[in-house]
Amino acid sequence: EYMGTHLSFLSARMFRTLAAAVAVSIGAAAGTTMLLEQRKAPLPFEHTHTPTTFKNAELAETSIEAARTALPPMDSLAVEEAVITQAPFVPPAPLRKEAKRLIVRMESVVKTIKVSPTQKYEAWTFNGAIPGPFIRARRGDVIEVHHKNTDAISHNIDFHAVTGPGGGGPCLLAEKEEEKVGHFRLLQPGLFVYHCAAAPVPAHVANGMYGLLMVDPEDGLPPVDREFFVVQSEIYADPATDDPNLLEYNHEAGLREQPLKVVFNGREGALTEAPLVCKQGERVRIFVGNAGPNLVSSFHVIGSVF
Repeated sequence: EYMGTHLSFLSARMFRTLAAAVAVSIGAAAGTTMLLEQRKAPLPFEHTHTPTTFKNAELAETSIEAARTALPPMDSLAVEEAVITQAPFVPPAPLRKEAKRLIVRMESVVKTIKVSPTQKYEAWTFNGAIPGPFIRARRGDVIEVHHKNTDAISHNIDFHAVTGPGGGGPCLLAEKEEEKVGHFRLLQPGLFVYHCAAAPVPAHVANGMYGLLMVDPEDGLPPVDREFFVVQSEIYADPATDDPNLLEYNHEAGLREQPLKVVFNGREGALTEAPLVCKQGERVRIFVGNAGPNLVSSFHVIGSVF
């Protein structure tokens, strides 16, 4: 369990599922492959992330320091704006051979969103949507994260792809109307969760502050015809007294692990109102994350064997 002093009040399984994300590649004739990234459980009160790698990544047998010294310095990298996308769409794969410095612009903002055909919820979001944007880079890139906070309370961003205290969260902690900038070298290929880690962490996650970061290996992933991403999460809420169509956050329900809804991509019906469409015989890659903050995800595509 990822349990620190500020999380000690949580139930036994709270926050377990934030540590895992899975990418599934589905082929009509070529079979199925699964790539799993799962953060190792830290020692008590340890906040250093130790992300794993793809099965065959050379970096798995290399120290972080050796990997760092083998990469070009940040100031020598070409700078470009990162392409980030909202669910279920995924940015194009970085097919380039050289590392770059990618500018990633993130904003913590409160927004009332639709969570069912008849209900809405005042969510805490990254860039105005749940889940937050899908960020994509390649191993060796530096992401320059600009985090602006327009909410009345403090927020930050904890990237599970970042090796270091809190996944970069401390240097990205922004109060109201502040903007913080952090630079992070991506040393480990894999699919990683990111989330707000301002205390109390489960409340920030349950209110919608999470997303996925994909770090492609330097040689890239096998080509596919289409890519999508899906994130499972839970909504802990009750109808407002003065408006039954407006849901209000219920922290006690989260402690009891009794969600009002378990959803894909932030709302009821997200994948039925706008299904993931492909043609028969196409090869499709689905990046799957579980933001939790409590429940296990047993993602399954009906009609494909894996």
